[in-house]
Amino acid sequence: MESTHQTSTQPLLLWVSASPPSVGPTTDATSIEVSSEIASMGWRVILTATGSNGYSRLSNVDVYSFKIPEVYLLRQIIFHYHLYRLTARFWKELDVVIFRQMSAPWLIPLRLIRTLFNMPKPLFVMDTRTIHMIPKGRETIKDRIRGTAWKIFEAIGNRWADGRLSITMRMAQEIGIPTDKLWGVWPSGVKLDLFKSTHSARVWPRKGQPVRLIYVGVLNPERNLMELCRAVEKANTELMKFEFWIIGDGLEREDLQKFAERTSGRIKVFKTVPHDLIPNLLADSHIGTLPFPDEISFQVSSPIKLFEYLGAGMPVLATRIVCHTDVIGAEDCVFWAETSDAAGLLSALRHAWQKHEDLEKMGAISSLIAQQWSWRESAKKLAKALEYGVEKNSLQRSGYQTKWRIL
Repeated sequence: MESTHQTSTQPLLLWVSASPPSVGPTTDATSIEVSSEIASMGWRVILTATGSNGYSRLSNVDVYSFKIPEVYLLRQIIFHYHLYRLTARFWKELDVVIFRQMSAPWLIPLRLIRTLFNMPKPLFVMDTRTIHMIPKGRETIKDRIRGTAWKIFEAIGNRWADGRLSITMRMAQEIGIPTDKLWGVWPSGVKLDLFKSTHSARVWPRKGQPVRLIYVGVLNPERNLMELCRAVEKANTELMKFEFWIIGDGLEREDLQKFAERTSGRIKVFKTVPHDLIPNLLADSHIGTLPFPDEISFQVSSPIKLFEYLGAGMPVLATRIVCHTDVIGAEDCVFWAETSDAAGLLSALRHAWQKHEDLEKMGAISSLIAQQWSWRESAKKLAKALEYGVEKNSLQRSGYQTKWRIL
């Protein structure tokens, strides 16, 4: 694999991502958008990806892609074999390696080797962005093994990584990251440029015209979409006019489709669309929805769809849970559902119908709030965390060496 990578005095970050090198709704957006922002802040960045073997330059980031088979466990072995070779190649230049839970048993040994030979770097930092979220009643044997493995890998990271990163402080507390290991917290974000024209393109409903709700994401039972569908239908029987577009795929998609077929077109279910088409769908809608229940897997999250709804300049209908209130708790751009059942969601819909004429004003507020939650703002938090960790490690080593000389 050839590269134009040159030796530099800038700190070098290796970001371990197993995702394709393209911008998508979740991990891809995180790795591409934030790594590019980090590179603009004075870091050199190497990003790993999967695909055909080779090197490419994406924006201002060096991307090394590894071709790996779609075979469970074997793909992990081959991916990390390539990662070892890449790490060895840049070992003397590397300052920080960021990795996720699944890479912990592969990369922590390198950290121990570095310590054994008293080398100052690279520093190995484990980043946790999600937890095992499959409900126990739906877990397969493979899921249970994976869940147990994640707990073990988290414990390995807490004990042996040089530092830890997390998506939210609530996540850090839930998985028990030691205070002295936590370098920082950096949330999800939104690519503002992708959604900048959405607000101006939207045609807001006049009084008495239908209000269109939208949900984009995973269609699994724990997302509470069926309860929202029932609330929408109940609202329409009360002479309110709501439509509901559901976009995505998941275990509940078929049931949602069957329910939608009985609603005379008020509720529609669409297949997953490419991420760059989502702004068009949001421009054709009026209120983004997040009907999630008050459960730990949602409490600790930083919901990327919330930021995209805000970036698209639309009000939000959301359950009053901490991952939502931490972002928009005091803002006048949201219709709160106090509970996640149909009754609680129906109450929020009634409020939205009463505020029919205020939707455009609320959307403008959303656009302003989104400025605080761009991927650039997220990258600033990550850069600050990396700088803190590198400086802390340097001071610790200096103190250790001084103590060693005294002894």
